Amino acid sequence: MRLISLNIGKPKSIICKEKEFISEIGKKSIQKARLKFNCLDDDNVANLNFHGGPDRAVCFYPYEHYQLWENECGLKLSIPAFGENLTITGMLEKNVCIGDSYQIGEAMVLNHFQI
Repeated sequence: MRLISLNIGKPKSIICKEKEFISEIGKKSIQKARLKFNCLDDDNVANLNFHGGPDRAVCFYPYEHYQLWENECGLKLSIPAFGENLTITGMLEKNVCIGDSYQIGEAMVLNHFQI
């Protein structure tokens, strides 16, 4: 695993197809952050029904997928295009399993699934 980008954001209003909603997808890259129990410092969660909390404190996205999406969409994507907190290499779906744990700096992150 290699960290490409560490990203945080704040909720903001977005209009799509004439409907307004609040999203945190427009994150920015930063140099360091502290992982708390529920989220990264200064990464304000817009929708607590689907993001944040002890079971969804940080979102990973594989850097390897960017090329696929760029080819599919016909455009160059800026990281973090998918609203991820960590853009990483070496963590494709075929390489990770539920129950895996990862040490990132001083933080320990557990990959688990909860409905």
